[in-house]
Amino acid sequence: MPDVRPGQKLRISASEWNAVRRAAGFAIPRSGGFGSALGAGPEKCLVRNDGEEALPQFAVVQLFDAAADAAGFRGAPPVLAAKPYEDEGAPFAILLQPLAAGETGLARHSGVFAARVQPSGAGGGYAMPSVGATYLVQIDVGPVPLIGAQAMSQADADGLVWAIVVLGSGAGSGSGGVTDVIPCRVREAENAKWEDGVSVDLYANGFANEPTGVDTIYLPEVGTATQPVKDMALIAHRYVSFKLAGSEQGDEDGEPESEGS
Repeated sequence: MPDVRPGQKLRISASEWNAVRRAAGFAIPRSGGFGSALGAGPEKCLVRNDGEEALPQFAVVQLFDAAADAAGFRGAPPVLAAKPYEDEGAPFAILLQPLAAGETGLARHSGVFAARVQPSGAGGGYAMPSVGATYLVQIDVGPVPLIGAQAMSQADADGLVWAIVVLGSGAGSGSGGVTDVIPCRVREAENAKWEDGVSVDLYANGFANEPTGVDTIYLPEVGTATQPVKDMALIAHRYVSFKLAGSEQGDEDGEPESEGS
């Protein structure tokens, strides 16, 4: 659209006006970072449906690297590739809008939010993504705390209920699904001491699923009061253990060392 001189009549078509608004959304910062585009806040991100099928609103999607033809990291937020969930322990988000294949929109990756959940008859205060599904599954221990959910009697035709969840509190990230807070079980306890480090299996997706890695945890403050027991369940916190172990380097398999609690 050419420049307009003072006093000159201006008639703008709908498509031109919408293009101006979209450009302004990218150019005018609102809250910094991801918040500079399309009203996204720090708990949201721009994603592009790189799958072959359309995805409904509130679908759980796996997040990948920036889309090949997306904006770079300067001047505009990156657009992340999103597909149906396929890798246990991988980063994920929940779509804020339906997305056709190849379409770009907003997704929620952290904070308190509504989600579609497949309830468990045994209950459970947590949820996790399910490979090949667009919803969360209720479990005993997992990466997504459940604040509240509808009763099973209120489930829809697909067997799903609405729930309030806390996203980003323990979602898998990186090799083995290692997170800042992660459920684990003691592997071997014979002659093991908490202060020397105890080998554990990691369960980024909850105990109902297969282990997602192996790690070492330290509990020197309880080492004189308790002994490790095989299959003992723990919650591991990575950050503090770095100081206790004296190094931020991982073990021989490349996993970071952790302190349990």
